[in-house]
Amino acid sequence: DGDHSYENVSKELSTIFSHLKKACVIIHDTLDQTNEAGYNLGPRRAVENLVNNDKKRKILIETQMSLPGMTVIV
Repeated sequence: DGDHSYENVSKELSTIFSHLKKACVIIHDTLDQTNEAGYNLGPRRAVENLVNNDKKRKILIETQMSLPGMTVIV
């Protein structure tokens, strides 16, 4: 998730899934945080956008118990 910006993480996910249709991707720093925290909001937003807009994708595993948060997308 590179620089953690929404734009770059979304681009990375799009690139991965466009080349590897059956990819399983682990994303780091996906803990759901408030906008006020201002900490690594991009990865979480990119994951949510992907699974909401691409019905073939889903979250397989997600840890939301503490920082940094990890999400597995298939």
